[in-house]
Amino acid sequence: MNERRLWVLLVFMIGLVGCKPVADTLSEGNETTAHSDTDAITTDDVTTEAITTDDVTTDAITTDAITTDDVTTDDVTPEGTLSPNAASLGCGNPLPEDRRFPLPPWPNTNFCLHSVPYEEILYGGVPKDRIASIDAPIFQPIAEVDLWLADEEPVIFFELAGEARAYPLQVLVWHEIVNDLAGTQPIAVTYCPLCNSALVFERTVNGEVLDFGTSGNLRQADLIMYDRQTESWWQQFTGEAIVGDMTGQRLSLLPSSIISYGDFKAQFPEGRVLFPDTGLERAYGETPYINYDSLVNPGTRYLDGEP
Repeated sequence: MNERRLWVLLVFMIGLVGCKPVADTLSEGNETTAHSDTDAITTDDVTTEAITTDDVTTDAITTDAITTDDVTTDDVTPEGTLSPNAASLGCGNPLPEDRRFPLPPWPNTNFCLHSVPYEEILYGGVPKDRIASIDAPIFQPIAEVDLWLADEEPVIFFELAGEARAYPLQVLVWHEIVNDLAGTQPIAVTYCPLCNSALVFERTVNGEVLDFGTSGNLRQADLIMYDRQTESWWQQFTGEAIVGDMTGQRLSLLPSSIISYGDFKAQFPEGRVLFPDTGLERAYGETPYINYDSLVNPGTRYLDGEP
């Protein structure tokens, strides 16, 4: 009996020794399985190389996108709003981005004030003052004018205080504005070749004498003048300031008409005529608007709605 018990105990002990490699194998197998799970997501699979400074760098967003060349302190108001000039700081930038006239050169025009939409103003193709006004007009008597001006030539006739003057259109077509004095009355003799409108205005407003020049811009094919004192813009056809500090002011219209030089000298033999001694080389007696005046010209391109 005792021997039998010893034998069973011996077999049991041998079994334990024989099972240990299996347990170790299972244990190692579990560890191996765990290792293989962690191998599925490792630092080799998800690394800092997936998102690097090569993919997102300071080169992607740089100061080159917005530079001081694009926005300068000259264009920015204290409120940070773009302004066309220093005279218009009070309202930011009232000008549309798609405006059809150039800036500069209008450092003193107050664009905050205007009575017409800026969309109606169109660049006429020549810059400010390229069509030079006559600011120191010279006049000749009839006897001298007969040497260079034909009787059928049209002139702007103006008379004030018994003094009759004629301003030939062959001169005005090249200058458009004459800043003149009729006696002691400052006047502006104006002519728009595109709409053939000839008008004479007093050029004193609120006690201030204004000098006018050509802006290079048009509205409905009509000349836009400007005064050199405030750089406000004036519609020639109405004599009304439409842009700038003078907006809403109107020039006083004076009686005038277009007649032939022959009629002028017959009625006013003592009258005087504007002489084209301007110091500028101009083809007086010819028109620079020959295509504009042509019956076959397909369009003026100065009126909205034209093809």
